[in-house]
Amino acid sequence: MFHDNVCRSTASLSRLRGFSLLECMIATALAMGLITAVSGALAELMAVNHEMVARSDLMLRARQINRFLADQSVFAQLPGTRASIGVTNLSDPAWDAPADPCISPLNWLERIRWGGVAIVDVTRLDCLRGEGVGLYIESVLPCPEFCGQGPGFVVTGPLCDSRGVEGAYRQVWRVRWQAAMELPVECQTGTVWGRLARLILTSGRSTHGGVTQSTLRLSQMSDDALYRWRSAETLVTGLLDWQVIPLRNDRLAHESGAAFLVVFALGHDERVLAVNHGTHSFSRLLVPRPPAVR
Repeated sequence: MFHDNVCRSTASLSRLRGFSLLECMIATALAMGLITAVSGALAELMAVNHEMVARSDLMLRARQINRFLADQSVFAQLPGTRASIGVTNLSDPAWDAPADPCISPLNWLERIRWGGVAIVDVTRLDCLRGEGVGLYIESVLPCPEFCGQGPGFVVTGPLCDSRGVEGAYRQVWRVRWQAAMELPVECQTGTVWGRLARLILTSGRSTHGGVTQSTLRLSQMSDDALYRWRSAETLVTGLLDWQVIPLRNDRLAHESGAAFLVVFALGHDERVLAVNHGTHSFSRLLVPRPPAVR
């Protein structure tokens, strides 16, 4: 063995220093044992560190999905006014059914309600490529605080058209496209207005660098005057399962959802193609909250 050869070749030197061959072999064995122990400890430390990094990445992706759902669902309703709250039963709130995602907002022009949450079968949508179940959120971002700049679809509240008796009575919310996010000149000061936004979340497969991954995909409505949907983009990788469950209330209309439970599973290894012991499940409950009166 290696340590035997070392001890034999240094036997004479060891005797000169007062060490025997046996003592040299014992010392070498102890050194080798120490090296083995240190190597094992380092390997274990590296494995623990790898597990911590993987778990941290997993929780980061889960928080990203939960935060996105929470942020987007906050504005899935009209900004709070006496008119918008007047069409909502505060004692039994529910998500409104949003407008058809394949119909331009300009085809509606005016509605009593805008915004809402719904489950859609992406395979049956003519305006969007994809398959499976999608979570559709139509939002009205309050302006000017959250609507940003640039072109888009502007939704204006009843006060904009309340100069006449008819406009005040109808209490409708109107939509128009503008090249810039600003209060339309025909609206009175104090009009509540916002930017209309639509998005659909679906599960799918994406290929990057020759590697195919399971992903949560985000499709958004374009802000262009010509109504269309942008190409889907990857929001989070490693999505192994995706379910959207409506929680209904018998007192509500069939198309309305009292709430939606989003259940999703994430995996550590992107190569995992099925739910197994390496999968971790998470959930997010989307519940409507009455908007504050502005």
